[in-house]
Amino acid sequence: MTVEIEKKERVKETAGLVGASYFPPNKVDNETFANHLNELRAKEDYKKPITAQGIFERTGIQTRHLVDPIDKIPSPSEVENRREEVIIDMAKRAADEALRQKNWSKAEVDAVIFSTSIPYQQKSPSKKLKSEVGFGPWIKGVDGDVIAECASLVWAFEYILEKKSEYQGKNILYVASEWITCLGAPCDLDRTLLSDGASALAFCYGEDLEIISTSTKGFPDFAHLIRGPIQKELTDEEALIKFVGIPPSNDPDGYETMDGRAVFVWALSPETFPPLIGKVKETLGKEKSKIIIPHQANGRITQAMEKHLLPPLGLSGVHLYDNIAQFGNCGSVTMPNALLEVTENGWIEDGQKRILQKNDVVMLVGFGAGMVAGVQALRILK
Repeated sequence: MTVEIEKKERVKETAGLVGASYFPPNKVDNETFANHLNELRAKEDYKKPITAQGIFERTGIQTRHLVDPIDKIPSPSEVENRREEVIIDMAKRAADEALRQKNWSKAEVDAVIFSTSIPYQQKSPSKKLKSEVGFGPWIKGVDGDVIAECASLVWAFEYILEKKSEYQGKNILYVASEWITCLGAPCDLDRTLLSDGASALAFCYGEDLEIISTSTKGFPDFAHLIRGPIQKELTDEEALIKFVGIPPSNDPDGYETMDGRAVFVWALSPETFPPLIGKVKETLGKEKSKIIIPHQANGRITQAMEKHLLPPLGLSGVHLYDNIAQFGNCGSVTMPNALLEVTENGWIEDGQKRILQKNDVVMLVGFGAGMVAGVQALRILK
């Protein structure tokens, strides 16, 4: 059934895809993190002292943003009463600035799609954001939640493509907000990957950008590689656009667990991305992507993709964007934040500044807990 979105008179707006990201001011570098882990005697688990250089070599990250001070990060059981407040506060900061950048009033937003990794007590973040910010009534099938972890942007855009007739010419606000630094166990080196923040994209579909094609796939046989508190019964099912669950954590304190080495192997497997990239490339024909934006999961995965995965697919000449060193792995926020950086500031390739031009194609490569993977081609129209 087609859902009609009320068309509103518009003021003059900023052309093109715009948006904003918000990261907590508490910025933690590797030396600070290494000292903290060593104070917790994590070196006894890893048989040697943890160093700033060692964290960088393991993750490709130099700094990340934390909601709480590093020595006061709450446990999973302590998070519950604050989770919604923190997620929505960061989302509002990013959304308000995105509207300012786009020169939209709140009344001009036709649809809000919200992503976050961890659902909370059957509450919908898209409903909460629309209510608190004053966007107008929440509309089922138009607004909604994408709980698909780090690949959420790809799944959200796939939904927009599937319902293209409803979204054509409409003003869409996509918001991702993550508070995930509290998920890692205190002495787990994987905790150094995680970062908090929010990102918002504002665009008119069909005028600012269009989604050319998408190819997604779930790998349930590998779902156990990441375990945590992402179960469907915690969501507001009425608001779900897409949900990807993972097995419950088997950690006695409820912390997320991950087999990092196995995730690395899965992400680089010939069975994971090559078939999906091949399908998207086929739809492009002779047209080529100007840049590839992957989920910023781990610097070693991005480097391996560039060196081993892309060349056999005929993509060795396409720049693979990487900003994980500055922001860390902030879940569903990584791809919209990177897309904003590329569209607003361009990138450095072969020592030269590059910028997106009208009608350029951007390829998104998303993956995350579940395990799920998705590839998408977008066209920048302005």
